[in-house]
Amino acid sequence: MALTGDNYLDIYQAALDFTKQIEDRLPELGRVEIYYESTQPQLRVSIDRRRAEELGVAFDDVSRTLRAAINGDDIVYIRAC
Repeated sequence: MALTGDNYLDIYQAALDFTKQIEDRLPELGRVEIYYESTQPQLRVSIDRRRAEELGVAFDDVSRTLRAAINGDDIVYIRAC
């Protein structure tokens, strides 16, 4: 998963905030690590698939949820006529 933007410090702060949210809300998924280089900051999420399976959480659900949290997702599009 990658966070992108124009300001590396803002991206890094967003990664820290997102990491804390994951760890606070979903501690059973394991530890979130940020690999930061000033020229190419990245957020890497390692999912403990075995633990997720024990909890009855499908890996696809975890992946979609993280993607929606980072990128945002349009759940429904309503067009007014």
